[in-house]
Amino acid sequence: MGYEQYRAKRTFYKGIWFDSNLEARTAEALDALGIQWQFHADCFRDSRFPYNQYTPDFKLADGRYIEVAGFFDERHEMNARVLSMLLGAGGDKPMLIVVDGNGDCKEWFVTSIGNGGDEITLSRTCYQFGPDANIFKAAGLR
Repeated sequence: MGYEQYRAKRTFYKGIWFDSNLEARTAEALDALGIQWQFHADCFRDSRFPYNQYTPDFKLADGRYIEVAGFFDERHEMNARVLSMLLGAGGDKPMLIVVDGNGDCKEWFVTSIGNGGDEITLSRTCYQFGPDANIFKAAGLR
């Protein structure tokens, strides 16, 4: 399935035009959960990103980023890896949380493993949004 098959509907919420209804619902969920956010707060320029730049959808007050996507794929691993390198993050601190079309959340982080300390990018279910790891359920929006 190609990305061009999905047509996002621009949606207005709290004085902001979001690129999709899913982004607006995510903003609404963050508000309901009392999590401070900024929309398209930062743009990172680096040749390792597709198109040489990356603008995460949301920046949280704790410095992490949220990307809203219809589904999870390898782009999120690459974006998380480059973000971690640029921001000097590592260990077990996730830099990028991805929310899919159903509200399910995963977080990506870079960690060192093995005797050589090789860095790898891992993803795991993000339980910050409750036991179901679903931001919309946690916010009562389902």
